[in-house]
Amino acid sequence: MRRLATWLLFTALAVGARDVDAATSCTASATPLAFGSVSGAAPVDASGTVTVSCSTAGVTLLSVIRLRMRLNIGAGASGGGQSAPRRMRNASNDTLQFQIYQDAARSLIWGSTASAVTPTPLETTFEYSVLLLGASYSMNIPMYGRIPVQSGLAAGSYTNAFTGGADTRLDYRYNEPLLLAPPFPTSCTTGGTGGGSITFPFTVSAPVPNRCTITSVTPMAFGTVPGRITGNVDQTATLVFNCTGRTAWTVGLDNGSHASGP
Repeated sequence: MRRLATWLLFTALAVGARDVDAATSCTASATPLAFGSVSGAAPVDASGTVTVSCSTAGVTLLSVIRLRMRLNIGAGASGGGQSAPRRMRNASNDTLQFQIYQDAARSLIWGSTASAVTPTPLETTFEYSVLLLGASYSMNIPMYGRIPVQSGLAAGSYTNAFTGGADTRLDYRYNEPLLLAPPFPTSCTTGGTGGGSITFPFTVSAPVPNRCTITSVTPMAFGTVPGRITGNVDQTATLVFNCTGRTAWTVGLDNGSHASGP
């Protein structure tokens, strides 16, 4: 009888607790993806972090929250594609190509289901236990950026803002049963006990500095000059240099090694 009474009491507590559904909600945030100085002659890499935090409040005895989520990243406000290189722009509307990846090897592009091309959003699952007073869980998801080699760059500060549901979106669904371990929801947008969609805005930035490089200079060869010069002897030489676009430049010559007088 004592065992039966204990079982009935435990069942009653469980049923009573189930009447007060716990509320599970998630938030997400992302760090800026800030690249270092870009010359265009070599790739430049950067990394950032997307943090997803979920919490469950309410009276739910011995619950396990199982959550399935999908993180979408679109093209950003500056345009470009997802599979094609994304783009940053400066104040003069010049473009700088870059890409965002899911892996450190930078082989799997991080995209969105909103794309017309094959989407590659990041999908994952996690779970955590909830006692009487509730619980929370956070996970950090790295994102990897790369600016590839590219020519013809213009100097300036480049940015691309990822804001709103078209550029960033976290879709999640969770299962919240009592006592027993639940299955994961069948998808990130359907099934389970509940879910939602939220955004995680961030900004991508990179500087292209003013830069000029001398690549070649031809000699100024006057040839054979007679001892007495009765007229001007003219000759030309060529100085070749490359500059980033929109870089102001001047070329100056000093007096050389054998100047005499002014």
